[in-house]
Amino acid sequence: MATAMISVGLIGTSSTALPSGDPGGSAASSKDIEVTTYGTKRYEIDTHERYEDFVARFETAVPMVSPDLWIGAADWDEVVANTTAAATNGFLIYAKYTQWPWANISGTTGLDNRRGAMYLMGNHVIAETMYRYNPGVMIHAPLRPMIFEDEQGDAVFLIERPSDQFAAYGDKRIAEVGLLLDRKLARLLEVLEVPVPSGLTR
Repeated sequence: MATAMISVGLIGTSSTALPSGDPGGSAASSKDIEVTTYGTKRYEIDTHERYEDFVARFETAVPMVSPDLWIGAADWDEVVANTTAAATNGFLIYAKYTQWPWANISGTTGLDNRRGAMYLMGNHVIAETMYRYNPGVMIHAPLRPMIFEDEQGDAVFLIERPSDQFAAYGDKRIAEVGLLLDRKLARLLEVLEVPVPSGLTR
């Protein structure tokens, strides 16, 4: 079985006010800007499966969201029920971006003709359990996995560990949801039959 390659970023989280002398903050006082530095693990997983085949299986396991899940719902309980039924593997796709109009005409690298797709993948019911405490979490929710083609035409699955991102908000309630998302991501990778990084199953 293939192994998961893990790229490790910064370790630790800090939150500070921007010093008044900072070049980027000259127009505002230090109390107007809060800077948070945090580390995250990025998982790059070789699937050893043709790009188009893996993309098809991924998009079957994680279907596109439909506004019908909440439009016309009688209450939040109905939204939760609709979403649970639709997100059979815990997640839905909110957007897919595959157009790289500059890639094939740049003429600077042989990698430009490789296919790739970036997704917004999440679950609005889960996101709500964080948004209620800090609307800023939406910069990380939905998650942003990418699938790209390697030199052999096989798919590589790339994603950052959710718990690292959500721990950076300094709120235990949000951090706990990040750990929940780790476990759900691990389960999705199991369904897709690709290596599961041990860091997702702590």
